[in-house]
Amino acid sequence: ENPDDAGRYSMDVEQGQYTVTLLVEGYPPSHAGVITVYDDSKPGTLNDFLGAMTEDDVRPEALRRFEAMVEEVARQASEASRNATAAGQASEQAQTSAG
Repeated sequence: ENPDDAGRYSMDVEQGQYTVTLLVEGYPPSHAGVITVYDDSKPGTLNDFLGAMTEDDVRPEALRRFEAMVEEVARQASEASRNATAAGQASEQAQTSAG
């Protein structure tokens, strides 16, 4: 698409991923990023799409948080097991002392 006199442009694009390259006369091409257009994407500026978070952006952080939660649960289960063993030993000692 060709920009108007103010440098604005508009285009309709199909769903998909697009690599955005800036071409400015007198300068080498510059990679601006990759945008993803979904079936339900709302109209927006190129900057809106370049700054939008994608599933790929979110998923790794969610996985890291999930892994941290799994590690915490495993740590707590191990601690509970140690506490149960110690409580059993204390109970045996108390019975021996009382007996």
